[in-house]
Amino acid sequence: MIEEILKVKGEIWVKVEGMSMDPLIKNGEKVLVRKANIREILPGDMILYSAGSYLVTHRAVGKFCCGDWYLLERGENGGSIGRVKGDSILGKVVAIEKGRNTFNVEKICEEWRKVSGKGYALLTFIYALSFKIKHLLGINSKRLKSSFFHLFLAFERKLHKKAVFKGGNVERS
Repeated sequence: MIEEILKVKGEIWVKVEGMSMDPLIKNGEKVLVRKANIREILPGDMILYSAGSYLVTHRAVGKFCCGDWYLLERGENGGSIGRVKGDSILGKVVAIEKGRNTFNVEKICEEWRKVSGKGYALLTFIYALSFKIKHLLGINSKRLKSSFFHLFLAFERKLHKKAVFKGGNVERS
């Protein structure tokens, strides 16, 4: 249903369920999703994508091409990095409704790119290279998990929380 509305109207408010985007988007808050394809998504943007019968809101942290376009994504609350095929992308989160207030997220996404973008660019390069090598060798590469990724995520989490969430960089639209 959400997919059809996005196709027709171009944007829709969606209620978020879960804690993966906490503290930025809390369980029960709404996000305004605007239709977008993978070419319009930048690392740092928050996205809505289809994962089987579920819809997921996460942050895009990288983008690469290996025959098809892919995004690397993860929630704000930590966890592993996932890979999403470009045709699963439904749209880009452009605003968050918190109570009676609506906040534009563009400034938050820009701040993320300044703080975390270079580290994730390196991570994306390493991931894409590993993905391509595994693809060429015929190794199943559903998810790459290594101590490097876990160390990087721990470092990024500390850096990101200090710079982005301190002082409330959310701007009202």
